[in-house]
Amino acid sequence: MSEELIPLKYSTYRVSNSFMSAKGKTTLYNTRLIDIAICKIQQMSHMAEDAELIANIYSAEIKELFGDTGNSYRTLRNAAKTLASRTILIEDGKGNFIVFPVVQKVEYNRGVLTIRMNEEVRKYILGLKSGNYTQYRIAVDAKATSVATLRMYQIFEQELYPGNRKYNEELGCVVVEYPVNELKFTLGLCDDQNPALDAVKKKMGKKIDWDMLYEALPKEEKIYPSTYNFIYNAIEPAQRELEEISNIRFEYQRVKTKGKAISKLRFFIYKNEENEKKLAKQAKFIEKILKIPDEVRMELYEEFVGLHKLKREDIDTFLIKASGDALKVREAIYYVNGKDNINDFTGYIISVLNNPEWDLSGGTAVVNDTDIAPERTRMAKEYIKTQTKKDTMSKNPSEIWNNIIKQRDDFSDFISYMESTDHWDLETFELVYKYEEMIDYWKKWKAGC
Repeated sequence: MSEELIPLKYSTYRVSNSFMSAKGKTTLYNTRLIDIAICKIQQMSHMAEDAELIANIYSAEIKELFGDTGNSYRTLRNAAKTLASRTILIEDGKGNFIVFPVVQKVEYNRGVLTIRMNEEVRKYILGLKSGNYTQYRIAVDAKATSVATLRMYQIFEQELYPGNRKYNEELGCVVVEYPVNELKFTLGLCDDQNPALDAVKKKMGKKIDWDMLYEALPKEEKIYPSTYNFIYNAIEPAQRELEEISNIRFEYQRVKTKGKAISKLRFFIYKNEENEKKLAKQAKFIEKILKIPDEVRMELYEEFVGLHKLKREDIDTFLIKASGDALKVREAIYYVNGKDNINDFTGYIISVLNNPEWDLSGGTAVVNDTDIAPERTRMAKEYIKTQTKKDTMSKNPSEIWNNIIKQRDDFSDFISYMESTDHWDLETFELVYKYEEMIDYWKKWKAGC
């Protein structure tokens, strides 16, 4: 399996530490899109320094990762506007900084969002040298529910490297401090490029005073002016969420340096040992998937995804258990599907593959000394079709659309109808409408056939 075909939710991306620590107002949705674009550029280019800085993101991928966000087309259109105008500020720690737009151009056409990154971004995402970058997981992007959670993951993850001088051996963690107002800019909650700050910046010179910048923001732009509200609404939710979805966890401590006011937050960043084990298993899983030819996987997807709610990940698991033998997987599914009163369909198949009672030497499969004849295989396939229809009622709208309707033989006729009558192409149709609306549209077409 080629690297670019790894499901996005299993993918990782690498970014220069200075780029990831940059300030710049953003949203959760925009940050996700930038991260996916970086991931796709790196996968398609294999990290080549001279690669094109262009990423194509499909509407189906966005839906799969982030779920149905209501009017997806409007959300994507609004995100594109802000992406095209977003700038970031990178400091070098010596009083110098650089400001530039991240994205040069955003274009949407027939269900594909194309993001062209600014040339200035190249050195921060390609040709990276060990020690200057950190690897991140798209899975955290997909599961994070706030921009604060995602940005804290990104800036804290880069602290967990061997030999970090901030590591406290006695506490067993990395200890870092952030001034409260600077952290608001780092998390993308406040805009350092707000025009109201121009006069203050001129007075500052090279050294940026983040407290002064925050105070100069218009009142409506001062996110969480109360430090207690900032902690309660941003820090603590991120703390709970990261422990659940990522390989890091943290504790924090309020630091009072100006009278009784809290001016800094001290963070104690730990490896999330329990989640680390899960992620290590996932990495091994992906490594094994890469060894299985794409055509083998796709054939099984088309045949079995949706049966008893089987997903692509389940098929991948079956193939790994069967050492890539598609025949064993196919016959195991037929065998289990023919049994009554199975509470855990997926688990039963895995059990069969883990403890095979198979004899394939004669070109046929034998289970418990009983030959699975071609006629039985044919009957099993017919049963699968019947069972799939019965399962439809228990599926959610996403499963009904993707695993049932789109797999029908007459779906191509439906697409032709949309294109000729309503001038819809499939990608745009899926982006604009919710799953329930698409299903209703299908039903109306079907009723009129």
